[in-house]
Amino acid sequence: MGNQSSKDANAAVQYNLGGDGVYNVTMLARTRDYGCSCSLNKQITMDRLSIQNAKKQNIQYFPNPTQEFVYVQSTESQLLNKVNLLNSKGQLMNCNILQISSQLYQIDLRGMSRGTYFIESFHEGQRVVNQIVVN
Repeated sequence: MGNQSSKDANAAVQYNLGGDGVYNVTMLARTRDYGCSCSLNKQITMDRLSIQNAKKQNIQYFPNPTQEFVYVQSTESQLLNKVNLLNSKGQLMNCNILQISSQLYQIDLRGMSRGTYFIESFHEGQRVVNQIVVN
């Protein structure tokens, strides 16, 4: 896709990063009249295959976004073997994960900072990762 930009105040730049991974993105804004600028750095994780696998594997994550709890459920008769919560750097988070049944887990997010997290679930010998937002 390359990059594209416009000359108006709402310029947009788009990139096709070409692969999954962790990317650091810096957004820079400058005013024309005063020469002031500010920037914002964000780290994003692209893992398109895992999201596609989640859809194929019939796993639901709800509610999303959430504040206190999130549930991971297999919509088929397939068993969920394990569920983990990861931060945006892929590090395992220490939180209470309750197995309610062989197809349903509850993750307690109370006390977690606001932001984006990843739920890693294992079933039928496959690892599936999906993104959730904690408000």
